[in-house]
Amino acid sequence: MSESSEKAQLYLLISGKYYLVERIRFEGERAATRGWRLTHFDDKLNHSPYCVIRQPSGRLSCECAHFTFAAQEEALQKSRESKQRIEPTCKHIDALKQIGLLK
Repeated sequence: MSESSEKAQLYLLISGKYYLVERIRFEGERAATRGWRLTHFDDKLNHSPYCVIRQPSGRLSCECAHFTFAAQEEALQKSRESKQRIEPTCKHIDALKQIGLLK
């Protein structure tokens, strides 16, 4: 196997938009157990990356507006209807689950 200065990059298509996917490394016992940074890949727009992490408690979270403002309430409503605990989610979490980067 030859050494190369180039590294592989993973792009993920979510709802018609490409995101660069990068692993986030954490250290320490209180740190998140797994994390991914999703950066919208569009040279015309200036988007901040979304960080999706699995917290030490096992819960998933995302920094996107939908997860921050709507997913919590949607999950609570679904939990009431089904009488089971439904975890909040968003398209970024769902996409990472679909390709096996999150369980």
